[in-house]
Amino acid sequence: HLLGYVDGTTPPPPQMISQTSESGETSLLPNPAYAKWIQQDQIIFSTIISSLSESLMTHIVGHKRLQQ
Repeated sequence: HLLGYVDGTTPPPPQMISQTSESGETSLLPNPAYAKWIQQDQIIFSTIISSLSESLMTHIVGHKRLQQ
């Protein structure tokens, strides 16, 4: 399951989701699943970064997500 964050088989969900009110109006709301996905991605990314040697780390610094 966690490898999917690294190899791209677990893509992020949409950042926003639509919600339709009882009156029929549709609005966009932040997707809580996206926030959770980003948090998990960052935990995995940090774990990988902390295990790298200094010479490898120079190639990774500046990336914000695993799939970059």
